Amino acid sequence: MTESTTYGRGLPSLSVPSDAPVTVTERQSEARRVRLSRTIAIVTGLLGFVLALATPFLPVNQTAASVNWPQSQSMESVTAPLVSYTPTELDVTIPCAALSPDVGTVVATLPEGADRPTAGLTAAVAGDTFEVRVHNRVLASGTLAELQGCESVHVTSTSERTAAEII
Repeated sequence: MTESTTYGRGLPSLSVPSDAPVTVTERQSEARRVRLSRTIAIVTGLLGFVLALATPFLPVNQTAASVNWPQSQSMESVTAPLVSYTPTELDVTIPCAALSPDVGTVVATLPEGADRPTAGLTAAVAGDTFEVRVHNRVLASGTLAELQGCESVHVTSTSERTAAEII
C-alpha cells in the first residue's frame, strides 16, 4: 500500500510505501528541488519586472517618407508607394514648365478611381485651366496663359491649414 505524504504547503511531494520510513536524503532532495523551483521563479519574476521597466527606454527608429519630383530632370509621372499612415505635413512644389494642356493630373493624394475632387488634394490641368483643389475647394487657379511667366506652384499642408501659392 502506498501513501502520498505532503510537506509544507499541502502539495504532494513523495509517493512512498506507508510502512517504509522516509529517509533524510529523500527529504533533503525534495527540499533542494523546492528551493531550486523557488529560486527560478524569483529570478524570472525579477527579470520580467526589470525588462518591463526598461521597455520605455528602448531605442525607437522612425522613418520619414518623402518623394522628390522631378527626378533626374525628367517630368515623368511618379507613383509613391502606399503608406499606412497620414503625413503630418505636405510640401509640394510644381514647376510651371510642367503645366501643359495635355498633362492632366499633376499631383493627387488619392489613387485613380477615387473621388479625388471631393476627398483629397488635387493639382490638375483641365483644358486651358490649372487648379489646385482640396476637398472640392479651389485653393489656386489660373489659365495656362496666365501661368506662362510663373516659376512654380507651391502647396503646403499642415494639421492647421492648407495653402497654395503661385510664385
